Amino acid sequence: MGRRCGRPAIRRGPPTTSGTSTPYGGTPAAIPGVVEAERFDDGGEGVAYHDVDAGNSGGQFRATDVDIEVTSDTNGGYDVGWIAPGEWLNYTVNVAAAGSYQLDARVAAAGAGGTFHIEVGGVNKTGTLTIPNTGGWQVWTTVGTTVSLNAGVQTLKLVWENSGPTGIVGNLNFLRFSTSSSVPTPGNIVIYASDIPSGAWHGSWSSASDASSPNSVKMITSDLGVSNANAPLAAPVDYVDVVFNASAGTPYTIWMRLRALADSKFNDSLWVQFSDANVNGSPVYGMNSSSGLLVNLATDSTGSSLNGWGWQNGAYWLSQAVTVTFPSTGSHTMRVQVREDGVQFDQIVLSPSTYLNAAPGPPSGDSTIVPKP
Repeated sequence: MGRRCGRPAIRRGPPTTSGTSTPYGGTPAAIPGVVEAERFDDGGEGVAYHDVDAGNSGGQFRATDVDIEVTSDTNGGYDVGWIAPGEWLNYTVNVAAAGSYQLDARVAAAGAGGTFHIEVGGVNKTGTLTIPNTGGWQVWTTVGTTVSLNAGVQTLKLVWENSGPTGIVGNLNFLRFSTSSSVPTPGNIVIYASDIPSGAWHGSWSSASDASSPNSVKMITSDLGVSNANAPLAAPVDYVDVVFNASAGTPYTIWMRLRALADSKFNDSLWVQFSDANVNGSPVYGMNSSSGLLVNLATDSTGSSLNGWGWQNGAYWLSQAVTVTFPSTGSHTMRVQVREDGVQFDQIVLSPSTYLNAAPGPPSGDSTIVPKP
């Protein structure tokens, strides 16, 4: 398919449309179920797929012009990459029953990705879906929506619309369709410091023992006088990446339990960023940018409120959005950056209901352990 790096591809003329695409392997893919990206229909260019340049750049699985490579995603297999706008893939499927299905597309991109949709009979069934910056071509997440399908054998046409701002589209591993009844009702997202693997700690961040923290573990930074007071860093050295699952379109209010080393107001704040958080439909607090949510534990300029652990989701001198949504159901990343080192945290809560408008505990002298859902 198109060039991964976003360089102009040598494009063919308009695709031919004669013939009918047929299911790969002779049997339509079952829905509910997983449709693997590389198992697009047989039929060739302009019939089962459209690709802007000749040859399989990945050299794997099938001798077509669609670019397929080995994936390191969970369960292995292959993914489709080197995607360009205007390309498309057909998949013949057999839908067990008419109704609404949850669609989760497994995607990856080493930068802000492009957009796509799925058609049936020329009708766009999903609306435009966007591939976020996942941090690498083999760093995977899911982009989700609901789709209404009729029963029986039909052809799904996956259409790649546009590239992202850096000229790339992304990679696709699979499309998973599940019945709406299997989609869980959104609940609190509760992350303990003990849940965060050491590979997600960077720079001065480390874990330490604390009997007052969940599982007696907290995240800490040494007080070395570092201060990123005005804005987060687009390329930080001292940060923690926290991966979590959230439901698309659900409002979540952010809360963190913090502590300042020596209860000092110079050790009590951090920046929060996200891979793909929105407010009123627009992206906010993006990773790899100088935009972030400032979370400051002290409730005024004196710092007199600082007394052990406390819950906060903003800064007393700022008006910031603290309730966000996510464009897809599945995995997302929250980046916690040092603002003033010496800061500590042991719990992160994103709440769609229980703590939507009120903190799990007070901003000072807190002993609350929020239970896992």
